[in-house]
Amino acid sequence: MTRPLTWLFTAAFALCTGCAGGPKWELKDPGPLPAEQRAILVAAEKHYRKGEPFVQLRQQIVADPVAAWWWTRMVVRDVVSVREGKVASAEQGSTFGEELGQRIREGRADTDDGAALLRATAGKKDPVEARALGELHELGVAAVPCLIVDLARHPQGFNRQLGVDLLARIGEAALPMVAQQLAASEDPAQRRTAADACADMFVRQGVLLDGAISQLLRLATDDDYGVRAAACAGLAHGGDVGTVTLLRVVRTDADAFVRRSAARALGQHRSAATAAMLCDYLQRCQTEHDTKGCEAAQMALQEHARTRGVRSLEAWRTYAATLAAAAKPGSARAVGR
Repeated sequence: MTRPLTWLFTAAFALCTGCAGGPKWELKDPGPLPAEQRAILVAAEKHYRKGEPFVQLRQQIVADPVAAWWWTRMVVRDVVSVREGKVASAEQGSTFGEELGQRIREGRADTDDGAALLRATAGKKDPVEARALGELHELGVAAVPCLIVDLARHPQGFNRQLGVDLLARIGEAALPMVAQQLAASEDPAQRRTAADACADMFVRQGVLLDGAISQLLRLATDDDYGVRAAACAGLAHGGDVGTVTLLRVVRTDADAFVRRSAARALGQHRSAATAAMLCDYLQRCQTEHDTKGCEAAQMALQEHARTRGVRSLEAWRTYAATLAAAAKPGSARAVGR
């Protein structure tokens, strides 16, 4: 068991490790803890470590923003410690894991690297992590200020992605602060993090959230191409309104990277219109000798058709035409729906 109050210092240390080669980073001091609040946190931690309920103590913690911040930081420290252990495990016998682990320690991992590592270590259950994630769920919106400042604004990609994951687990309650503190930031990296968090909420919560969709639609018109691309990726799960935006982006966005992101997202939107647009996009990429764009178009069309294998433009046009014919009123396939 952690000695009483030592986590007040080690929690901050855990979040700062690995940044030696990256940007200077200092955690925000949420404020001093009066003796009474310290006693509450120490008592709560004893129950938390033993897996015992402490509903009343938690209510007292949540009622004080400073105490809630310190408590959330302690819980986050548990998640960080476990996932750092998963990094070490992934490094063993894995060139990818070893290289990425080194980049994380040196502070050179970006958001995509962090997401890749979280995927690589997914599914490895740990009781300490499960307990921490359960506690964050109980804290709900009270945990959001700490998650945004300590993690989502962190200069290191792995920590930012961890913030995205934890904010998405909280879900809709986190949206107002995500919009205010991240989506409205002057820093493109923070706006991109906002897009990632909104997108992950669809996956974690299993439902479309109007607030998250609204943020993604706005970020899809951002001045920064990276933010627009992240928003488009999120709109893969954005329903009909997401389809309209993605179709527009594929046609009109000036940046090839953003168009590729939108095209890939359209693979999730199965309709004759999206298939036709992806064929148009593939033709444009072939004309412009955009190899990466051609790859994105092929991958999106394969996902759209639920098949594997590259096809010619003509073959994909036939596929799109078949979908369009089947969708017409009176067609045999349409009648059988």
